Amino acid sequence: MEYCAELTAMYRKYLGQTSSRQSMPDVTASTAIDACESGNTAAGIPVLEKQLTNALHLAEAQLISAASPAATG
Repeated sequence: MEYCAELTAMYRKYLGQTSSRQSMPDVTASTAIDACESGNTAAGIPVLEKQLTNALHLAEAQLISAASPAATG
């Protein structure tokens, strides 16, 4: 259950709602966090891992795009 709590904390830190992002909450992630908090780690862990991995890949793609010579003009 500790790993699930760590994933939840990372999700909240890096992908959770902030005052600067006023988007709709991610229902899939919210359900996974609820599962973790209720002890159903088998349901929560894979979803949170996927959410965090997808966000990392998106951030990497944005960095690569920003660093490419075509982007700097």
